Amino acid sequence: VGVFGFSAYTPTKYALRGLAEVLQMEHKRDNVSVQVCFPPDTDTPGYKLEQVGKPIETDLISASLGLYKPEIVAKKMIKEALRSRPPFSVYFGLEGWMLASLTSGMSPVCGLFDALSQIVLMGILRFVSFFYLMSFYAIIKKKKENDTLLQETVKRESTKLLPQPLQN
Repeated sequence: VGVFGFSAYTPTKYALRGLAEVLQMEHKRDNVSVQVCFPPDTDTPGYKLEQVGKPIETDLISASLGLYKPEIVAKKMIKEALRSRPPFSVYFGLEGWMLASLTSGMSPVCGLFDALSQIVLMGILRFVSFFYLMSFYAIIKKKKENDTLLQETVKRESTKLLPQPLQN
């Protein structure tokens, strides 16, 4: 999903997913499974480093999904990889499932539940996604408004500090 502030990360994730879809199709006949993992924000040193310089808008949008412990993420990734029929998409939480379903496109399905839920719930999930998007855009708009207000206040207050011309 394209999120504010991830203009370098998101296209590479899309590319990896496309590569994984091709590899899955090419190697299924050899009984080789390919997975794409969509881990949530995970409390790692890399995550802490990512916070430096991260736009406030991105932080606010991401914060709504929470921060996962690395042990939980690793355990699920391994568990899903070791299943007899590994899923193509490995996701976390309700929002992760919703996004995996919404963006399933032509990707492989793991089982009947995935197939039916994607078919039956696609319209409803798309409707729900509008509320997420409205929330994200509201965060971005409010940040812009606050920045503009701050700039105007600084400009107004700084002019008060400048020496005023003498009047005759």
